[in-house]
Amino acid sequence: MALLMSDFSLHALTEKQTARFFNGPTVVTIGSSDATLNLSQAVLASMTEEEKKGVYFEYFETNQVCIMIYPTPEYCLPKKTELGSTTVVIKNLKADTSYTAKYKRDSTIRCVTTPCPGNEFESLSVEFVTKKKDESISSATTTAYAFLRNLWIGSKGGDVSLLQEILRDAGYFKGDVTGYFGGITMSAVRAFQKEYNLPQTGYFGPLTRESVVKKHHPKNKNGDTFEGTVTAYSTACFADGECSITVDDKKVVTTIGWSQAVVGKVVGIPDFGSIENNIGAHAKVYAKKTDDGYTLYGNADYYIKIIPKKAKLQAVSVPVADAKNVQSSTWVWEKTVMADGSIIKPNKLGSFTLAFDADGNLSGKTDCNGFFGSYTFGSDGLITFGPFGSTLMFCDGSQEGIFTGSVSKMNRFLLDGKGNSLYLLSGNGEKMYFIKK
Repeated sequence: MALLMSDFSLHALTEKQTARFFNGPTVVTIGSSDATLNLSQAVLASMTEEEKKGVYFEYFETNQVCIMIYPTPEYCLPKKTELGSTTVVIKNLKADTSYTAKYKRDSTIRCVTTPCPGNEFESLSVEFVTKKKDESISSATTTAYAFLRNLWIGSKGGDVSLLQEILRDAGYFKGDVTGYFGGITMSAVRAFQKEYNLPQTGYFGPLTRESVVKKHHPKNKNGDTFEGTVTAYSTACFADGECSITVDDKKVVTTIGWSQAVVGKVVGIPDFGSIENNIGAHAKVYAKKTDDGYTLYGNADYYIKIIPKKAKLQAVSVPVADAKNVQSSTWVWEKTVMADGSIIKPNKLGSFTLAFDADGNLSGKTDCNGFFGSYTFGSDGLITFGPFGSTLMFCDGSQEGIFTGSVSKMNRFLLDGKGNSLYLLSGNGEKMYFIKK
């Protein structure tokens, strides 16, 4: 672990770069029709005086539905504050409504052609909810609700307690609420990330923060949740009609025509057409109740999660010698064949590896970070993987989440006759191919 973190520190961002890239605006106060935003001292310290002159805030109603028409309606456009103010009061907000805010820095070089490439910095976003009329919300509550920092092993504080409470209520966290981010909390975060198809790092960063707040904070629950069996589906939207999935005789509209306005998601399967092969599968639904059923239409947070029907894997007996051969080499990811037959290959051949040591420890590299975890061999070629951790570099366009997400789902391994190729298989028919380094 010491070596891993030491290696990571060579490539780590400076303190000022971290403040700039991993902070959103601070929500200072909230009213029913206004809110005060500013930049933290850490962010301000990362900027020059000239850069501060170009700072402005941008905000919009979080769950607003905007149909894609031209010209874009005024109410669908983000609101902007004036340049150069690092503390602002935004007004004319709706009561008891969720807003998303970020800060930007205008460094526009006036060009003959527009837009000029790379002419604007954009921060991470934060979300806040205006108070109901005659109701006060303290800045401390707001801060905890918005999760204004990333959390990781060793983090302490009220925001860690809030995270543990939310994950406990959602069934992911099994420990006591302590305000300390330890191994149990990391495992709970990974379970949440797996449920919502996020990179399973156990790191409570921007993507997971946003997803937890939207999907599980009590103030944001405005739909109906139920589970059942997929009994029917319709692809009429492909002809500009209505697509739907029926779960236990409850029809849930997923898409209307080709407009692709803000709708929820169907997850757990490669594409909508794969529903045909999953009649009888279990599904979890979070949707809006309507007069004639349910709908995902109108809220990007609504979803249907399909639990694919598991295909039977061919029973293969793997002798101990093969397990030892797996442990004696480093394996390089060559490709993944998805359940629907589509193929994913690494953009950087040779940059994704796995190594299994004899003590059950797993290590590897991706095109961005090093990672580590555990594994257990079972009888008849079975394998299970424990929680993964990794260094925390950000790399634009990385396939890291795709790779580690697939590895974590694998439960069977095979070797070819010569021991030069390793195959990892999952219960839903997904296969990963590796070659000996």
